[in-house]
Amino acid sequence: MRHDTTASMDPALRLTLVNGLAALKGQPVEGLDPEKVLQRLEQLFDDAKTAGSAMVQQNARFVFNNRHAFERYNLFFRYLRGTVQDLPARLAEAYATVHAMRLGERFEKAALKRTIALAQALLTALQRERDSTRFRAPGVLALA
Repeated sequence: MRHDTTASMDPALRLTLVNGLAALKGQPVEGLDPEKVLQRLEQLFDDAKTAGSAMVQQNARFVFNNRHAFERYNLFFRYLRGTVQDLPARLAEAYATVHAMRLGERFEKAALKRTIALAQALLTALQRERDSTRFRAPGVLALA
């Protein structure tokens, strides 16, 4: 994620989620290698999972040394807080599911459904924020 772009405006993140969801659903990802698409989604979940685990353990050193991973966890926390129970566990499950899928290993269909729901929830939240910022009037509104 670029620092001059909010998460909802980050085209790389959006494409990772859109293409990743297509790959998870078994849909073709036109012009892209499905292996690389799943690899990017796997990395997103891995970064967020690892940082989430560090947060649970209150490992501040990890946060300072792995800012990118912390930013990925913060995305899920910021946009899905209150809607996803036990977020660190869900991120770990999503990572394991995408990892297994990418390697052609077995995974539970229920875990795949939850992984799709998690990625879709983040994409929907980002889109909602993106849409709302498009229509905000510039400047400050002062009421007298």
